[in-house]
Amino acid sequence: MLKTLESTGQKLEEMTSQQVFDFVGEYLFSQEDISVIEGTNDCVYEAYDGNRCAVGICLTEEQLSLVKEYGLNEEGLEKIIVDIHNGNTVQQEKCDVTGLRRRQTILEYLQNVHDNNDDRSISKEYLTVELTKTAKNCKLTTDNLSHLFVEMV
Repeated sequence: MLKTLESTGQKLEEMTSQQVFDFVGEYLFSQEDISVIEGTNDCVYEAYDGNRCAVGICLTEEQLSLVKEYGLNEEGLEKIIVDIHNGNTVQQEKCDVTGLRRRQTILEYLQNVHDNNDDRSISKEYLTVELTKTAKNCKLTTDNLSHLFVEMV
């Protein structure tokens, strides 16, 4: 099983957008699969097989637990930020979403790379193209991922 952000000891709220991009990009290359509901192509934060999407890998276990409890596994990032932070409609303790809010833009770009793939698996060619576009759009570099990229002909 691949490491989650939490298991590395890093905190999303202390990371730069570049660090988030590098971590998630490397994760997507390593996983080579998308996180979907079994028998469908509906993307989720954590799938039945333990795969996580670009945002799911950055969620803490507490946040992921609340996402599942509230039935938000298929919802957009903004909705989970608001619902987890506010305790949703259930009177639960609020959960800190500072890191998600602070890195929302890059996470949404990376989530689109994960979700907008036509196949169940993510090809290295697809990731090379899409992560290069994302880096350009977000004014980041691909320097720390270039060793994973496929040379395009």
